Amino acid sequence: MRKDLFLLLISFLLFSCRSREKQVFYEEMVGFPDKELGIEQGVSACFAGILDGYLLMAGGCNFPDVPAAEGGTKKYYKGIYAAKLTAENVLDWKLVGELPSEVAYGVTISLYDRLLMIGGNNSAESFKTAYSVAWTDDLHTTIQIDSLQSLPFPLDNMTGCLVGRYIYLAGGNKDGKPCNDVLRLSLDDMAKGWESLPSFPGQARIQSVCGGIDGVFYMWGGFDLSAKTLNTDGFCYDEAHRQWISVQGPEDIQHRPLFTGGGIAIARDSQQVIVIGGVNKDIFMTGMLQTDSLYMRHPIPWYQFNPYVLQFDGKRWKVLSHSQGITARAGAALVNGDGVFYMVGGELKPGIRSNKIYKFDIQE
Repeated sequence: MRKDLFLLLISFLLFSCRSREKQVFYEEMVGFPDKELGIEQGVSACFAGILDGYLLMAGGCNFPDVPAAEGGTKKYYKGIYAAKLTAENVLDWKLVGELPSEVAYGVTISLYDRLLMIGGNNSAESFKTAYSVAWTDDLHTTIQIDSLQSLPFPLDNMTGCLVGRYIYLAGGNKDGKPCNDVLRLSLDDMAKGWESLPSFPGQARIQSVCGGIDGVFYMWGGFDLSAKTLNTDGFCYDEAHRQWISVQGPEDIQHRPLFTGGGIAIARDSQQVIVIGGVNKDIFMTGMLQTDSLYMRHPIPWYQFNPYVLQFDGKRWKVLSHSQGITARAGAALVNGDGVFYMVGGELKPGIRSNKIYKFDIQE
């Protein structure tokens, strides 16, 4: 009898572990854009979204010729690519347009009938431009690009998202320097332009992650290379009092503070935000303090990028799953297609991009 109870207990524990790990189901998609020389190797920091059943991506950057660790030059792209989403998970990419400039490190906002592509930079300049990208017709063969209200200053490596009827942008490089600035644009009065909100407190932050929950803007993580600082905490914006409130940052499965700088976030719905990836805070700090290229020359596992899929509901964080080989990346793009998520490209280690695209479904 005791033996049977023991076996039953073991079976239950094993099933529980498998169930937790299987809350996120991954499928690798086949196909990556190849109409610009070098882009087929994979990019990070691209724009991405879904329009009328098509996955779109634009811009991005990589080191296609000489690796970054050997002094290679970063290349930026401007093609706008589209691939119809099908049950076969095969992406047949078409070049459907071009952005006015090669660009990466901006923010994508997905609306029901268009994508907004805001800011970013390339090797020559940072941008204060914002564009609306939409299909020209029902055949989905060409894209129309319209200019929106420009930002009040060039901005790149910021975080941003849609919260209710407002677009929020926070942090990033303002005129080339890390900042605490926060901008907001109303979709109901876009002619009014970008409104400056009170700056978030503390250190400047680039490459934070953010999301909207119950109409409130949240942001976490981020770093400042110039000051050699990084952050694991976060803030939310109290609209009624026009002030920022400190909120808990994410934790790993051992309840240690987790750095999500360079990671990606997207709203799961109006009540929850999904956060994936980012660099390892201790190893990244080592890189910030080093003055030679040794930091760039380690194998991928050495960097220990954050492998977790996290969820935040405004009160607590939850680790849904983790996969070192799939979700441990920085600078990827994350898209929500009616509850099915798509993760595009990203960095596997400093300077090394991925041309993998994964679809995943969260089941609880």
